Amino acid sequence: MTQRTYADSPTGPGPWTPRLVALLGIALVALNLRIGVAAVSPISDIIRLDIPLTPRTEGLLAAAPPLIFAATGLVADRLGRRYGLESMLVAAMAISATGELLRATCGTTVAFLAWTIPIMAGAGLGNILCPAVVKKHFPDRIGLVTAVYTGCVTLSTALPPLVVARLAEAAGWRPALGVWALLTAVAAIPWLWIVFHPDRRGLRWDAVRARLQPNRRPDQAVRLDVPLWRNPLAWSLMLVFAGNSLIAYTMFGWLPEILRTAGFGVDRASWYLALMSLASLPGSLLVPVLVARMKRLWLLPPIFLVGYVTGLLGLALAPAHATLGWIVLTRVGDCFFPYTITLITLRARTPGEASAVSGFVQSVGYLLAAAGPWLMGTLAVHAGGWRVPMLVLLIIPPIQFAGAMIAARTAPARARLSP
Repeated sequence: MTQRTYADSPTGPGPWTPRLVALLGIALVALNLRIGVAAVSPISDIIRLDIPLTPRTEGLLAAAPPLIFAATGLVADRLGRRYGLESMLVAAMAISATGELLRATCGTTVAFLAWTIPIMAGAGLGNILCPAVVKKHFPDRIGLVTAVYTGCVTLSTALPPLVVARLAEAAGWRPALGVWALLTAVAAIPWLWIVFHPDRRGLRWDAVRARLQPNRRPDQAVRLDVPLWRNPLAWSLMLVFAGNSLIAYTMFGWLPEILRTAGFGVDRASWYLALMSLASLPGSLLVPVLVARMKRLWLLPPIFLVGYVTGLLGLALAPAHATLGWIVLTRVGDCFFPYTITLITLRARTPGEASAVSGFVQSVGYLLAAAGPWLMGTLAVHAGGWRVPMLVLLIIPPIQFAGAMIAARTAPARARLSP
């Protein structure tokens, strides 16, 4: 079967059913993009009874996601162009499901680390390709569908800490990790239906594009006739994404330890970790819609900046007091993530450009973010506590703010595709 790529230019409006299937597929893929990251740390003590996970091993597990996400970002766009977006999403979910199943049945530390690689690789492919899928199937609903995508990514981070410990206590850590392979396999089903569907007219984004106002000036879009490394919009989005990823992986890796150091018990610290994920959900759902509709995008970054600075400062100076408030404020800052993902999709003129920009922003951004947890942990050891590392982390939000303001001014607020 001939695979359809970005270059196809079909005509005709097509039915809505395949687009609804694509929406379901986007949601299911997004639900699997962080499970492999979030499912291990809540039950690491139980896993350690069978597999010797040393602090160094756990450090490698914490560093693996951003490093592998960065590596897959280098090839995801090329694979998507050659084999088709939908086919690559099927492959991504199959790779992740296989890794999750094999990691749950392995018996050595080396094998546990090795099978983490395909889990993260499949998720990395999904990270890069989903914005292009949104652009391809829903160019007239970018804000709404991106909200579904980012909301489900947030849920994929929050869900494992809420249930995996209970699953591990009831059935053991192997079923608690292996069960997620089923959800990952289910995420491939809508894309298999799309790939093998005999009538693909409803999958074609050009028909919707023809109904939109084609009045964007060429200098208002992300143009690939200029290398991405020379494109100010691509670089500004990368800075925002890199900063947000660095803070996110540091917080998810070390927040329980920060709170335990402040006097909290293990259960309560884990509860705050799950709450931090859930508190990101409102912003993940609201910000993409606002970005797609607002004329003055520059109004949003100052709100995110204040949230991050206030929340991080509170966790640095008084983590045992008003802890819930500090965590919620950091989630206001975390709105930089849906802001960036929405702009990647909104500013690109085609699915191909969305994939290319997504690959650049996420590969470079994750590579920079990978150093965050290790640097913060090392700094905590030398400083004798977490106050200094958390204060150092305050350097990042102003950099994100600057990038977000550049991105807000570089392109128009409303989604209009060029002719």
